[in-house]
Amino acid sequence: MSTEKLDALIVRNLGDLDAAAKRLAYGIERAVWKAIDDIVENWRARNGWLGASEATADGPIWLAAPEWQQADSEADDDVLGYFALEVGPKDEEDSETGLDYFALTRLCRAGNGMYGFRFKKGDALVLKKASWK
Repeated sequence: MSTEKLDALIVRNLGDLDAAAKRLAYGIERAVWKAIDDIVENWRARNGWLGASEATADGPIWLAAPEWQQADSEADDDVLGYFALEVGPKDEEDSETGLDYFALTRLCRAGNGMYGFRFKKGDALVLKKASWK
């Protein structure tokens, strides 16, 4: 389909597209992320891991084994390493770069981006090849 035909189709269906985008952003995505938060929190509690099961402006959903906590720290989030639910490499979560507009598109791998748990290391952790396994 040519760009002109696609543009015409979009304009003809603008009301439906607007309603679908609102439903996706304010209904479906919120429900899916709430379910993910609940699943991560239940897993974290059952396994005794540290972490945050709800993504906030301060950071992503993350998990760490209790043994990974800094020995001299009382803070739960002061860990040597952790798994964080994040977008894939080279994804700035900026739809203008040609990647996905909705987070759910990434999560479902329905577009170009992806979400997944990535291992991150804290400043004090020094890893040698395969030593984290």
